[in-house]
Amino acid sequence: YVSPELFLPLVQTLFSRRQLHFLYHPTQHQSEERQVSPQRLCWYRDNWYLLAWCHGREALRLFALSRIVEPKSLDEAACECGAPELDALFANGYGIFAGADLQQAELRFDPSATPWVRDVQWHREQLQTIEPSGHIRLTFPYADQRELVRDLMRFSGEVEVLAPLELRQSVIATMEAGLKKHEAVAP
Repeated sequence: YVSPELFLPLVQTLFSRRQLHFLYHPTQHQSEERQVSPQRLCWYRDNWYLLAWCHGREALRLFALSRIVEPKSLDEAACECGAPELDALFANGYGIFAGADLQQAELRFDPSATPWVRDVQWHREQLQTIEPSGHIRLTFPYADQRELVRDLMRFSGEVEVLAPLELRQSVIATMEAGLKKHEAVAP
């Protein structure tokens, strides 16, 4: 949920093509002041995001609206990014996380996961093979593993990460952290 008090100023600033100043609360860091040139609003998996040129980072960044505080429209005109540049930001990677450094995920799902995996488009460039055993092999590119690891946890007992090693290790570490939380004796 994004309050109208936040949403309306963001939309007005976007359409008036003005720069925006706000405090941003990233997930694991302290609040940061940001001055941006808004480009687009995006709706993804039940959340609103602002795609904007960040003047401090000198790069396109994605901001969750739920983490923006005290937005203020500025008098400076927003800089414009071209549609191909904006489209390319999310064209290759997996999910909402962008990046140019792509890796190839190679996954093998058990036959029990087939009804939930077979007909899903994980990525527009995915390659899917159904083995004679009923296992599904799935490969696709990703730029940032955070969202992918979370999505794979839904299938933790039914998927094996075959490649790359870094993704496999992250999935194992996430599973181990979950097991540690459940090792405590019940009250």
